[in-house]
This record gives sequence, C-alpha cells and structure tokens, in this order.
Amino acid sequence: MKLRKIKRLYCGVLLCSVCFIAHAAPKAAVTPVPALTAPVVDTAHIMQDEKKQALNSYLSAVSEQTGVQIAVLTVPSLGGETIESYSMRVAESWKLGDAKKDSGALLVVAVQEHSLRIETGYGLEGLLTDAVCGMIIRNSIVPQFKAGNYTQGIVNGALKIAAVATEGAEITTVARPTEKADRYSAVTDIGAVVFCLLIVFMVLSSRSGLGMLWWPSLFAGSPYRRRRTFWRGGMGGGDFYGGSHFDSSHFGGGFGGGPGSHFSGGGGHFGGGGASGKW
Repeated sequence: MKLRKIKRLYCGVLLCSVCFIAHAAPKAAVTPVPALTAPVVDTAHIMQDEKKQALNSYLSAVSEQTGVQIAVLTVPSLGGETIESYSMRVAESWKLGDAKKDSGALLVVAVQEHSLRIETGYGLEGLLTDAVCGMIIRNSIVPQFKAGNYTQGIVNGALKIAAVATEGAEITTVARPTEKADRYSAVTDIGAVVFCLLIVFMVLSSRSGLGMLWWPSLFAGSPYRRRRTFWRGGMGGGDFYGGSHFDSSHFGGGFGGGPGSHFSGGGGHFGGGGASGKW
C-alpha cells in the first residue's frame, strides 16, 4: 500500500516536471504574414526595384482585366515552419481571387530554406494543376535561382502562372516612361504647335492653289501611330502582338499601376493545391 502511494507521488512529480519543462522551453518564432500592399511583397529584399515595379503593374493589370489575382511573397526565413504550412497561412490571410470563382494564385519564396511554393485557389486547380505548378518551378524558376538571379526567376514564374491561369488572355498594358516623362511631354507640346502651324499653312496655300501639289506627298509616308501592346502568354513563352518577341530578361518598368495603386484580395479560397520546390 505504501509502495503504491510512492509510485503515484512519483508519477505526479514526473508529470508536473514535464509540463513545466514544456511551458518553459523557448517556442519557435512564427514568421508573421505581412500585409498585402501590392501584388509583389518582397520582405526578403531580393528583387530589383525596377523589375519589381513592372511586375506589380503587370499583375495589377491581370487582376483588373481577368479577375485572376496572382501575388508573390518573399521572406528571409520560415522560422522552422514548413513552406506548405506558411504558404497556406498567407493564402488564407490574403484571400486572393474572386470570392465566387476562387481565382487566386500565390508564389512564396523562402530564402534561408531555399524553398518555394505555388499555392492555387480552388477555381484554378483545373488549370494550375500540381503537375503544371511543379513544371513551372523546375523549368522557369529554379534554374534562375540556382544562378543567383532571384528577380528573373520570380518574373519568369509569375508570367507563366499568369499565362496558364488566364488561359492565354490578352493583357493590355500601355507603356509609360517614368524617367523621361517630362522630356516626352515637352516634345509632345512642340509637336502640337508644329502641327497647328502646318494646318494653317495648308489652309492658306490651298487657297492659292499650291496646297494640292504637296498635300499627298506630305502623307505619303507611314503616319505616326501610338500602338497599344498586347501580351499573350503560353507555356512556351509570350509574344507581343505587332511582331516584337517578349523577352522576360528585359522586363522593365514603366507600366501603369505603380506606387499608390490599390491591390487587395477579393475573398478567394484555397485548398492546398499547388507544388513545392527547392534550389
């Protein structure tokens, strides 16, 4: 009887010790989910500013024109958490994509762990299948990451995700030079003045009978046309309509939707579809 009491006392002391140790042990730091302030949230600071701005603009245009919301998040470390667990926490917090269509996709890059993952919303799982996401990671992102080209890898991956998720939709973007905007404006103003003077001269000369001699020759050449640019994506790369080939290595800034533009999740849901990878 006395031995039984000693055993119970020993078990009680052991249980209390285990609980105390578990409570006192330092807990692993949980990597916080940053606020969704733009399509590209680069908390690891691994992207070049110019190309990050351009990608922000492009993904904003994709969201506005197709309803497909694609976001990129880079973090320095996962703090011991798996890439799958963390990306789901981000996806559930950001709620990318239309609430009814669940048309969201997320690319997460963890630098210290050399891990990345593409997370897909319910509505895109038929297009961005696990196999397709794995192929994008292996073929478009990882080779660039291994070469140290983080910016280009992210741009390549985001463009491929957009091409698949929108089924090759034409995304309209209008080039807007930033550094030379004032010079362009000045040239435009001068051109407007010259054009007005030409109109006046043509009217006056036509009255004297001379206008008919040079009017056709003035417009014989190709007139200046400001052309919109369309991008059509595909698994093999995209092309700009009008004959110029899209080269993501020269993906530069200057598109609309820059700093100050609003971007937030639309209430989409995620179910764990996608793929993970390492480099």
